[in-house]
Amino acid sequence: PAKAGARKARLEKLGGRPETLIFYESVHRLQDSLGDMCEVLGGERRAVLARELTKLHETIRRDTLQEITRWVASDPQQRKGEHVILVEGAAESEDGEGERVLDILCEQLPVSQAAELAAKITGAARNRLYRLALRKKKKGTEGF
Repeated sequence: PAKAGARKARLEKLGGRPETLIFYESVHRLQDSLGDMCEVLGGERRAVLARELTKLHETIRRDTLQEITRWVASDPQQRKGEHVILVEGAAESEDGEGERVLDILCEQLPVSQAAELAAKITGAARNRLYRLALRKKKKGTEGF
């Protein structure tokens, strides 16, 4: 989606999937989309940015989302052309373990502190855990 709120909501839905995620992104939204991917999916997630595939100035960069985002921000040449972004799927245990630890911590701590600690313990994205905790709290599910 073009708007940040809708894009982040869509990324959250896709973030726990184990399959590789493939995005075709316009040059005008590339930096915003990469920033949102870092925030929602986690900057440590491995990714590939492929630019101008099958053309003279083809570029392929494999790195973490955070490093690709920095690279694109620092090199204006990388913000030109057609882009395909491939993001590694979620680890099978990442969501389950992060959610389990989050549930335990939320019994004793405020949501923001619980999400931060759960992220440090499991390596899952803090923002995603925080939003998950808020949704659970709103729904009134167990542990909240």
